[in-house]
Amino acid sequence: MKTGIKTKEQLICDLERALQDGNVELEQIAEYVVRLSKNNEKLRNEIKEYKRTENALRESEERFRLLYENSPLPYQSLDCNGNFIEVNQAFLDAMGYAKEEIIGHPFTDIMTPECTYTFKKRFKRFNELGYMRKSEFKLLCKDNAQITILIDGNIEYAADGTFKQTHCVWIDITDRKQWEEALIESEDRYRFLYDHNPSMYFTVDCEAVILSVNKFGAEQLGFTVHELVGQSVLKVFHEEDKKAAILNIKRCVKNIGQLFHWELRKVRRDGSMIWVKETARAVKETDGKITILIVCEDITELKELESILRETQDTLELKVHERTKELSRCNIRLESDINEIKRIERALRESEEKFRALAENSPDVISRLDKELRYKYVNHGSKTLGLSSENLIGKKIEDITPLNGIAKIWMENARKVLKTGEIQEMEYEFHSIHGLKFFHSYMVPEYDGGEIDSLLVISHDVTQRRQLEEELKETVKELRHSNEELRQFAYVASHDLQEPLRTITSFTQLIERRYKDKLDLDADEFIEYIVDAAKRMQTLINDLLNYSRVATKKGFELTDMGYVLKSALNNLNTSIYENNAEITYENLPKIMAEPGQMIQLFQNLIGNAIKFRKPEVPPKINIKVCKDRNKEEYIFSIQDNGIGMEKQYAERIFTIFQRLHTKEEYEGTGIGLAISKKVVELHGGRIWVESKLERGSTFYFTIPFKF
Repeated sequence: MKTGIKTKEQLICDLERALQDGNVELEQIAEYVVRLSKNNEKLRNEIKEYKRTENALRESEERFRLLYENSPLPYQSLDCNGNFIEVNQAFLDAMGYAKEEIIGHPFTDIMTPECTYTFKKRFKRFNELGYMRKSEFKLLCKDNAQITILIDGNIEYAADGTFKQTHCVWIDITDRKQWEEALIESEDRYRFLYDHNPSMYFTVDCEAVILSVNKFGAEQLGFTVHELVGQSVLKVFHEEDKKAAILNIKRCVKNIGQLFHWELRKVRRDGSMIWVKETARAVKETDGKITILIVCEDITELKELESILRETQDTLELKVHERTKELSRCNIRLESDINEIKRIERALRESEEKFRALAENSPDVISRLDKELRYKYVNHGSKTLGLSSENLIGKKIEDITPLNGIAKIWMENARKVLKTGEIQEMEYEFHSIHGLKFFHSYMVPEYDGGEIDSLLVISHDVTQRRQLEEELKETVKELRHSNEELRQFAYVASHDLQEPLRTITSFTQLIERRYKDKLDLDADEFIEYIVDAAKRMQTLINDLLNYSRVATKKGFELTDMGYVLKSALNNLNTSIYENNAEITYENLPKIMAEPGQMIQLFQNLIGNAIKFRKPEVPPKINIKVCKDRNKEEYIFSIQDNGIGMEKQYAERIFTIFQRLHTKEEYEGTGIGLAISKKVVELHGGRIWVESKLERGSTFYFTIPFKF
């Protein structure tokens, strides 16, 4: 009842109290009666309002109960401790429980363990805010099936403002989550194939700006992906082909969905050029933007072959029949290649799934195996092995070939990937119906729910590369054998020449001692020429012997170049003293080298700096070293103040027996710098000179950090 309205009993008590006091008159009694009458009227009206409100509340509760029981969405109500107070039939149907199995139990009893902590944290926040919106939890049904729900709720408070209960509804989003995870997995697979497939893939916009490029494509052109994305695609085209590239892109944009092909030249970062055959198609994205997808095939070798065929066609008339057969075979291979490309193009047009299109049309063998190493999927690349993809599905490797040798190693690597998650690589030979082939395989784990679910295998045919490697090995072997024979010949020839030369020298010197001044002046001069020539011949032979000995890497060890320099200076001590030479140098590093050859290198270069000095000018020689961390090498320099040379002779001086001066001007055979070059190259370095006439020379040579 409303405050301020007195009951009938209260009014009667007031009247009796007034009568007992004895000061009540009839007017007052009448007033009390009137007040009592009005009060009774108000009470009757309030009772009617209370009953109307009570009926309305009862009807509202009935409507709520009807809505609650028949709601298509699961409903639940929790107390302040998170225990169930009420659930509707939709909740029980979704979870598989009876009502008595739920009421009174904590909500966390039907949650997955990883969600329990999260719910407790969010329920506390729920109490603070009074509502909960779109919270995601994972529940366990009675049959142990796991579902993911999205829940909304509000808190009902009592009249005194205290917590009464929650009112929450939720929806099952399990299917949506599974599709999201499957989509992410599919995108991951596509991204792996896009990045690691040995073909060049580009996407560009209508303005010819590169939107994406796979790792293989960027590396083939000498760039990183980051360096190309955002740049104009014209950056990698030959200057003469840029206009054609722009016209081709415009043609694609004008004919969305149509496949186009063209052949153009691309330029690598180092300036080298390659020919590519590009297959392109423009597509419209969901946001309305147009993107051009481009697949590039390196056809440089094919172009070179065509060029050679064109150049030699007129000169091979005598071998027309044989060449015609060869060209026919080439045409058959080319026709087969064209047919294969057309098959790939048809598959690309028919398939809207990028992953499937990429896998099915790859020249590589791409397969997927389950945990038992049974084939789940094999692309058409299996034909290169003489195997049908349909016949491989569901089989293990031992069902196809005996489990020994390479097959056994293949299985061991596959199990290692499934066990450790580490990508494995291997090369192996395979006897197909087309003959012996070599493959390089990548084995990559595929994950589902954080666990390895399957194995992706990409096998690339490297038969041609292996054949080239074998040919290269055979060539190197032959060169080594030839070099060894040349060294032996030089050593034997120079050694065997020593004996007759010593005889000539000895007897000539004997004639000079006995008959000098006894014959005429011409005879004395002739004898002097013979002695001088014999000495020079002996010097040449000794130098040739030294040159032949510097042939191979031998005894490489950690060498202190400071000690090497001091040893060389000790050997040159007399020459340094006689010419009053001033030699300065810095602290030199320790490197992997053959110490004796390094001493010979310094001795030759410093000796030359002293020999080719300016007249009456004491030689000043400065030796420095610096590091080139980009190329991972030391750069040594030996600078002098000598006579220098013209730039045109900078290469010639390193050739054996090449001299810029006569023997009368400067002694020597011209073999010292040739030996120096050979020593540096055997250590994996290079040597050059920078010089100006009458302004001195600086000789440089490099030695790698590790060799």
